[in-house]
Amino acid sequence: MRGLITGSSPMAGTILAKRVVVKLPVERFRVLMDGLLLVSGAAMLWAAATQ
Repeated sequence: MRGLITGSSPMAGTILAKRVVVKLPVERFRVLMDGLLLVSGAAMLWAAATQ
């Protein structure tokens, strides 16, 4: 049962995210991706600096 939940959750998230992303204007999508990359890069640098 846990495997079913673990496998179906990413699939459901992908389907829902696709609906949102398809409706986004191109410029807003680019800003969103830039923000995501900035936050994830900062998180990696923070993790490296605190270890």
